Amino acid sequence: MSKRAVHMYEWDGGTEADQDPPEDVLCGTDGEMEDEQLTSNWGNVTCKRCLKIREKQLARWAAEDRDKKVALFDEAQAITRELGYRNIATAIKVLRRDAERYQWLRSRDLETISQGGVFAGITPQNMVLNEETLDQAVDAAMTKEAQP
Repeated sequence: MSKRAVHMYEWDGGTEADQDPPEDVLCGTDGEMEDEQLTSNWGNVTCKRCLKIREKQLARWAAEDRDKKVALFDEAQAITRELGYRNIATAIKVLRRDAERYQWLRSRDLETISQGGVFAGITPQNMVLNEETLDQAVDAAMTKEAQP
């Protein structure tokens, strides 16, 4: 529903790929623009000034993104070494396997003790633990061990 725009700037010839003047001037950063001349879709922007601003903005975002990734990698590498592993991939594989084991144990049926098999329990109550109950018991035991 875009109207044919009155060009506020003299046409400068466009790019090599697009020599024809645009039907719509899609900008909004300079001059008095009408609402139908504005767009939030960068694929429709024809203003060279706006496109240059966008290019700089994208470059700045890419640099910020690289900086964030470097910081996250450094943090992951520090945690990896703290856990005693040499590289992140090895640590992830080992930790994933540990998580799978715990999830398997956590999902054991409470009747496992009478049927035989592997299960988690608590003594002296002789109770089989699973799901949230197991999580709570492990968290409590870890907290007790951590306290002096």
